[in-house]
Amino acid sequence: MESIIDLLTGSLRAIGEQRRKIKRSLIIALLALPDNPVITRLGDPKKGPRCYTIQFSDIGDNWTPKFHDFKLQHQIIIRLIAKAPSIEKLYDLVGLLVTNGMIPDRSEGSSIVTKGPFKGKRGYKLHPDVVKQLREATGFAGKTEG
Repeated sequence: MESIIDLLTGSLRAIGEQRRKIKRSLIIALLALPDNPVITRLGDPKKGPRCYTIQFSDIGDNWTPKFHDFKLQHQIIIRLIAKAPSIEKLYDLVGLLVTNGMIPDRSEGSSIVTKGPFKGKRGYKLHPDVVKQLREATGFAGKTEG
């Protein structure tokens, strides 16, 4: 007969393995997402700086370089997913990203959010196309434009 501690340990291992599989699947899906079609990458992004050009007419009202760099946004989201300590936190994170279109960030250059769950915190706005990609890759509905 198994002891209670053996049952708990087995359950915790199974939950940990499930969390790793979910994270791995999310990361693989994010790595496969396309780059921003309106930018032209300069040089080899694997070897040098992440430089790109963009037509002035494609900039819109957000001039922040991070806003137009889909691959950078994907990498930031991957780092956040990797840090999620539980399945519940992972679900909450994806829900916030898809619903609010904001990456939490405490660094100096980030903006202070004025509404939603991130109110009063620093963060970067995700490009709407990245939010759409994330929504489609995860199957997470979030809010829809309309």
